[in-house]
Amino acid sequence: MAFKEMLRELRTAKNMTQKDLADQLGLSRNTISMYEMGNREPDLETLSALAQALSVDMNCLLGSTALPQTEELVLNVRDQRDIGKKMRSMLELFDSSEALMFDGEPLDEETRELLKESYRSQLEMTKRLAKAKYGRKKRK
Repeated sequence: MAFKEMLRELRTAKNMTQKDLADQLGLSRNTISMYEMGNREPDLETLSALAQALSVDMNCLLGSTALPQTEELVLNVRDQRDIGKKMRSMLELFDSSEALMFDGEPLDEETRELLKESYRSQLEMTKRLAKAKYGRKKRK
């Protein structure tokens, strides 16, 4: 599903008008309308704010992952600890390495933070998908 369709679907699922969403983000209703018509694309900061306002991660908003299910699998303490360990090891690489570059330029701090948040949400989503696919089945 394309960004414009995903944005509209997520907004209407939360019973928000274009104006409601625009007011929450400090944008104009026309800007939201342009996003939903596909005439305009948000910048990275606005995309992050949209995802937060709609309670999804940016990957979902961009259509690279499925819409969140109404019944979400909850991560237990062990899952969160595993994610924390993986995050710490990856964050050490993010923080200690000057090798993080895009198009030959070092990443700025804001982009590094967005990359870290994206990585964390991907780890959580992977854990949930694995639990759904391979977890124990409850018998009724």
